[in-house]
Amino acid sequence: MIGIGCATDIADTGCINDGTVIIESAKGKGELEGVQGVVKGGLRPTGKIRLDDGRLLDVVTDGMFIDDSARVRINRLDGNRIIVRAVEPEEDTEVT
Repeated sequence: MIGIGCATDIADTGCINDGTVIIESAKGKGELEGVQGVVKGGLRPTGKIRLDDGRLLDVVTDGMFIDDSARVRINRLDGNRIIVRAVEPEEDTEVT
């Protein structure tokens, strides 16, 4: 289930053709909590984010819209949903 352009080193994951990572187990999901990334194309309230390590994930917010290029953090996992929230500037842990 590995697709072209897929960059994942988490066990029990796969990718679809656009490189979006599919998390296939609770173990893989648990490794994502607290991880930050950048919104790609906006979250209305669903969409994609690019994690700092290059992985692309399908995510959802708690209902709010988040603009393209905003930084977000994976807040929690609910079944097969990855729920994110916007990162405040003082919370940003991006390495520069």
